[in-house]
Amino acid sequence: MKTKGKIGRYIDTKIMKNLKRLYLTLFLLLINVLANSQITRYLAYQNLNWDVNNDKLEIIEKSAQNGFNAVELSVNWTTIYPKSTLPANWGQIDRQVEKALSLNMKLAFRIVISRQWQNIDGFWKVEEGSMRDNRGNHQREYWNTTSFSYTHRPAIDKSKLFITEVLERYKKYQLEGKVLFITIVNQPSQELGFHPTNDYAEGDKFIGLYNTLFDYNKQNEDFYRVWLEKKYKKIEWYNYWNNKSLTSFSQAAPVSNRHDVNFTFYGQQGKDWFTYRHITLKNFIDEMSQTVKKVHPSYKYINSFGSVCDKTSNIRGTLAFKDLGQNTDGIKINDDLSYNHKFTMDIVRANLPNKMLMNEIFPYAVVDRNDPNHISKLEQQLTENYDHGASIVTAVIEDVNYFNALGTMFKRIASKYINTPIAPIKAVSNTKYLLSKAIDFNHYENYIFNEWKKEQDKFPNQIVDILIEEDLLEDSKNFVPQVRFNNNVPVDPNPIQNNGGNGAANINPIIRHNFSEQEIVMNRDFVFLIPSDIFYDPDGYMSRVVFLNKPNWLNVINGQVLQGKTPADTGIHKITIRGYDNKGAFADAQYIIKVVAPNISFRLIEATYFENLNKINTAAYLKNNLKIDNFEPEKLFNIIASCNIDSVSMKINLNGAYYYSRKSDYFPH
Repeated sequence: MKTKGKIGRYIDTKIMKNLKRLYLTLFLLLINVLANSQITRYLAYQNLNWDVNNDKLEIIEKSAQNGFNAVELSVNWTTIYPKSTLPANWGQIDRQVEKALSLNMKLAFRIVISRQWQNIDGFWKVEEGSMRDNRGNHQREYWNTTSFSYTHRPAIDKSKLFITEVLERYKKYQLEGKVLFITIVNQPSQELGFHPTNDYAEGDKFIGLYNTLFDYNKQNEDFYRVWLEKKYKKIEWYNYWNNKSLTSFSQAAPVSNRHDVNFTFYGQQGKDWFTYRHITLKNFIDEMSQTVKKVHPSYKYINSFGSVCDKTSNIRGTLAFKDLGQNTDGIKINDDLSYNHKFTMDIVRANLPNKMLMNEIFPYAVVDRNDPNHISKLEQQLTENYDHGASIVTAVIEDVNYFNALGTMFKRIASKYINTPIAPIKAVSNTKYLLSKAIDFNHYENYIFNEWKKEQDKFPNQIVDILIEEDLLEDSKNFVPQVRFNNNVPVDPNPIQNNGGNGAANINPIIRHNFSEQEIVMNRDFVFLIPSDIFYDPDGYMSRVVFLNKPNWLNVINGQVLQGKTPADTGIHKITIRGYDNKGAFADAQYIIKVVAPNISFRLIEATYFENLNKINTAAYLKNNLKIDNFEPEKLFNIIASCNIDSVSMKINLNGAYYYSRKSDYFPH
């Protein structure tokens, strides 16, 4: 069939239809491009929803009056279903959703799948499913909550059913374009990852809050052994790289350090445990993302982390956030008011391009301090978050009266940023940092920040990118032991010939710390903590440390602590501390222990009591047959006894013209 055109030409109808379809496609693409280049910013009120008796609807209303245009609601598994036998209680969430929509505010849902201890029955068994810390205690923290292990399948499956139910319930709002994002959290702090502290009570025994590391769940440790065997293939290779003498992988265990959890990830054994924990977290995140997208693919799923670059990010397991966010739509972090917010936003923006970037603030810390300077700092935090790439900032507000102090500031921020299209951010320069170095003790926070600041100082008041190179994850994926064995005895590879497989010579590690001679009294308990950053590898990371010429009375714990009891004889012991990098090169540091006999000295001092030991005036050091000339008996004198043993009890007798006897249990004696 032919159709007459206005210009007198005949055009095939089929061609006309194809042209119309092409124009429509181009038009939709143009709309999509415009939409992506003009993303709206949001300032969201965030309700953690732990108080089941307070909807806080007045705060939602007040936030809308002060420039907020979104609400993030925590949907707590433990409050929606307090018991497995009870029906769901959606009333509070439904009322909050209805209130927000009536004010033309967007929605976001934080689905919290941790549970309170008293509400676990019927969901998982604590002994089998809950996370454990490095002391063997189950997780129990804020709001008396606990989390299941990332490898406990029964609890994961039950949590997915709840997540699906939440998303199905509010899917109609998603289809209407009223839902910004979904995030799933499992820690007591309503964040994702591994919690850095525990607050445990067992019966009447209250331990209290302490720093720790999760997850030493028994089943998770079993899975870790399976992972180790897949990585190393032979127990001999595992023994070599981890300085062990095991006969099977069933004897392997994750490294633990109760003295300071930050030491845990030092060396090859620590790097293995870091990598395995990362894998379990990433697998969990990917499964949660798939669960959300299965309900409807238009849902945006984001990771909510406490931080990705502060001093507990290695404990939380969030340092490798780029890999963790691979299959998500964005990331949310929670900066303290004191942080450098340009720095933290530059990190997430540079490494997660074209994803949703968010930050979370806690204004109550500002209000409680009642300091106008802190309010200006909060405004600075919001400004730097938006200027450096955040599309959404959420504020946890617990009291409607907070707006009395902060309302004017929030209105200024809303007027400047909210409903204003985000201009593309282009960095003027970039730098990078290595994951393997970031997880070493004393490196993670200062190391990352210093790399960024060096570049930032070159370009003041401009945007710079700081890129993470997740080298440790790549090394683990491509790990080849590269160790030769003669009669099952490992032979060190030649570090000079080891080129890392890329044709470049491997650089030997550098010694950062030299030790002074350590003098210890004979027959005494001895503990010495080896600094984790004693060695530095310029082109890789330190994999293990061995101790050569070590005396029999000295034990090594986790490659970091020297512990033992000094012998009953005096003498000098020279120990070589050898550090290997991940390609087999090494460097040697010397540590000398001098065992000496107990030594007691006496001082005659002009004093009656001791307010400041540094200001004591010593009249003489006493010894046998000492004669003191020009002695002034009218002055007040005392005698101090000193010993080269820290904890010692002394009984001192003064005989002669003057007699005095005294027992002293602590210095000064």
